[in-house]
Amino acid sequence: KTTIGIFERHSRHVGLDEKGVIIKLEHSGEERKVVDVHPAYALFRDMPHDLAALKGDLTRIAETERRHFVDALNDAAQALGRDHHDAKERQK
Repeated sequence: KTTIGIFERHSRHVGLDEKGVIIKLEHSGEERKVVDVHPAYALFRDMPHDLAALKGDLTRIAETERRHFVDALNDAAQALGRDHHDAKERQK
């Protein structure tokens, strides 16, 4: 089934499990729509690389939105790196 629509910032829930990222999007307008997406980690990992390959298209994103996106990716990288480093330290 294909669902096409815009889901705003407040309409999402994100989580993790052992297999991948859990994304739930809800649109609560006249016609309520719920989309659950569960991409495996390998697929989710490839998405930022795919976006980076679209260099020319990235200029369509407003500067403030681009900055927020970069900040979010940096925050995620720091959190993931910190957790990875902490786990390695615990194994010693």
